[in-house]
Amino acid sequence: MPVYAYEFRDRTAPFYFPALPGFQSLAYHTSDIPYYFPGFYGGPLGKAHPLDAQQSKLSDNLVTFWANFARTGSPNGQGNAQWPRYDVAPGRRGDYLAEKTPLSTLTDAEVSAAHKCDFWDPILQWLPSQLVSHRHRPRGVLQPAHEPQIDPLR
Repeated sequence: MPVYAYEFRDRTAPFYFPALPGFQSLAYHTSDIPYYFPGFYGGPLGKAHPLDAQQSKLSDNLVTFWANFARTGSPNGQGNAQWPRYDVAPGRRGDYLAEKTPLSTLTDAEVSAAHKCDFWDPILQWLPSQLVSHRHRPRGVLQPAHEPQIDPLR
């Protein structure tokens, strides 16, 4: 079953909250929503967070990836950047799409190093196996809906 992994890395993503002195939001949880749904502002009480030119280009790429995936089961299509399959079979390196400007890829080893997996592995090994089944669990994964889904807790 093909799997496509990503990590959102745009550290300039619009921030939903008022400016906090000395705080830099970077790429935080849900910061990618305005990129997938341009114009999204969080509902009737929300505030619009327009994207700049580079962010709009990244948004166009991400929307194209997800639309292609919904249509064909693969995020790749003619004329857009390529998103490599995530494959950790022996002799392969798992590739992630780094969602930032410009688009790039990260290897499984790079993501593991960035997230200090070597530190966490001994700590997490005491957890029940159904909670930690794979050392390098992708943060974002695309899988075709017509094929069985991977349960992230198995």
